[in-house]
Amino acid sequence: LESGGAAEAGLQPGDAILAIDGTPVTELGFQGSIERIRGTEGTTVSLLIRRAGSEEPPREIVVPRRRISM
Repeated sequence: LESGGAAEAGLQPGDAILAIDGTPVTELGFQGSIERIRGTEGTTVSLLIRRAGSEEPPREIVVPRRRISM
């Protein structure tokens, strides 16, 4: 979402999240991943991402947690 921290950190539609705070999403599962990404507003979460359509190796981005307003 445009108002979210992920957009501010440069996450784009189609990017794949591979790990959250160092834990592979394959270990967390869908619900566990959602719970790990959510958190107290003003804190950060580290995401290892693979850019959609890119040949570059995965990279880590730090995303600020913020309240999403729709």
